[in-house]
Amino acid sequence: MILKRHTITVLRILVYLLIIAIYYELYSQQWLLKYLGFFSLRKIPYLNLLIIFFLCYVIILAALKTESVSFSKSNKWIIASIIAYLLVTSFVIVVHDGFILAARLRIISSASTIFMFMFVSTYFATNERIKEFLTILYFAGVLFAIYSLLEFKGNKEGIGLSDYALYGKTGRITMQGIGPNALAGLMAPLLAVGYYLVKVNRGRMKLFYGGTSLFIIYTITLTMSRKGLLIIIVIILSFAWKRYCNRREIILLAGVCCILVFSNTDFKLRLTKGSISGDVHLSLMASTIPIIKENPLFGIGHNKLVIVQMMTANGIVHNYYLRMAAEYGLVTLFLFLLFMLLVVLKFNAISKYVLYLNKNDRDVSIVLSSILWANILALNFEPGNYFYYWIWFGLAVAWVRNCKAVKTLSRGNHSSVDFYSGGFRDPAV
Repeated sequence: MILKRHTITVLRILVYLLIIAIYYELYSQQWLLKYLGFFSLRKIPYLNLLIIFFLCYVIILAALKTESVSFSKSNKWIIASIIAYLLVTSFVIVVHDGFILAARLRIISSASTIFMFMFVSTYFATNERIKEFLTILYFAGVLFAIYSLLEFKGNKEGIGLSDYALYGKTGRITMQGIGPNALAGLMAPLLAVGYYLVKVNRGRMKLFYGGTSLFIIYTITLTMSRKGLLIIIVIILSFAWKRYCNRREIILLAGVCCILVFSNTDFKLRLTKGSISGDVHLSLMASTIPIIKENPLFGIGHNKLVIVQMMTANGIVHNYYLRMAAEYGLVTLFLFLLFMLLVVLKFNAISKYVLYLNKNDRDVSIVLSSILWANILALNFEPGNYFYYWIWFGLAVAWVRNCKAVKTLSRGNHSSVDFYSGGFRDPAV
């Protein structure tokens, strides 16, 4: 069965819209929930299951178009590590909670994020499609930033006495359904994309991307999220290390960040003075160590750490690695770290392929590399698991595979190019 070209285009648009909706967590936005009739439930039931079904549907259509679906052999260890991670995570959930409905939904939720990674890493079969998607994701980010500011206007939430309310009127920009840390985490990587778009465009478009990038930085500073600021710093340092920025541009970017951060009085106080009784995040991190020692191999169970810390310390640890170790055990943490290590090693090996790429593609390699490192470090400030991390991981793996395919084709070796290498098909499905 061969799909017509207009059908292929519609499929590509549907997939882009799906990934963007998941990236920006539109399914948790109150306006959408109310429109769909789920307002009283505060969430869409079985959302992750619907996501999996839709992605399976798209993959089936892709299989009909190409007659075969397979993962690149060079990614077999990454796929093996992530499947092992899913199996161990599911085992821990079942051991602690049995086969009750809540446990099954937790397994589905965990599987959906991993499935999203596997889908993204295989769907984007050419670098051109990745660049196209990054541009669309950036435009959607600008609209999302505008919407978040409009929703936040006149509806500021105090941080609370445990933090900085004593310093005066405070407010962290957030949205109903998305907290300030999550909002900063999904917006901050877009700065790297915006900077790339500034570099490759001229005239009015250059000014447009420059202005919208500043607007995104401004939106991130209003969240007062140290995680968002960390991502921006890592991106700038990565650009400097790979010489994607010259010295003047580095000084300009650093100056803009400092001005925007320290013009926000509340954020400045948060960075310089910290919590009233010390940095509560450090004490919460330290309190997880005894909990990890209780059951080091397979943890104490999903969401149990949150319950324990809320009862004992009136807060939750903002470190995804420690939370995983406490709730799912060191075995699960080891497999997760192994997965990320394999992704990083594969991306670092991209230097073997850059000689076969044009300058534009080499620039995107630097952008995705900086985002990858920023996300890995940002997980030290992350309380939970979000789709947007897995989408970036999937794009990084897809990019490296495509670069390897370009090298293979340039050498005239066509026999090893398969469905996912992007050499012999329209990559729209």
